[in-house]
Parts: sequence; structure tokens; C-alpha cells
Amino acid sequence: MLDPFEIESEEYSYLQRYQDFRHVFLSAEGRRVLAEIVRLAEMRKPSAFPRYETNETFYRDGAKGIVFKIFDVLNTEPDMERPIRRK
Repeated sequence: MLDPFEIESEEYSYLQRYQDFRHVFLSAEGRRVLAEIVRLAEMRKPSAFPRYETNETFYRDGAKGIVFKIFDVLNTEPDMERPIRRK
């Protein structure tokens, strides 16, 4: 079973990340997974509703933010092969 707190990557560049994301998400299986991620993040629904608490809005925005990051990586080819800084 995968644990999100135990997954670590080796040194990685922006170009490698772009290529890996495109390799994974542009395959037939990857598109299905990406469609499911979009559905789980409820991208087609507003983040804020009057009846929601502020924390719920923040939670929904966070889920949508991950989807936006995935699409940003998929759609923006980096202009150089510099390493990604890990914090």
C-alpha cells in the first residue's frame, strides 16, 4: 500500500516532471485517472456556497488547486532543465 508520507523522489527537473506528467496523463489510462481527479475535486462546482463554512471553502479550494497544478504542469513546457527545489 502506498503511503503519501513515505514517497520520495530523486533529484528531478522541471523538464522531467513535464515529460513524466504528459507520459502518464496523456495515455488512455491517465486521461481516465485525470477525469476522476477532476470529478473528486468537484471542479465543476463552486467552491463557496452561503451555507458552507469558511473551512469547507478552503478545503474545496485546496482540492481544486491540486488539479490546477496538474494542468499547469501538463500545459506549460519548461524552457530550461533546472532542478526542482525540495523544501
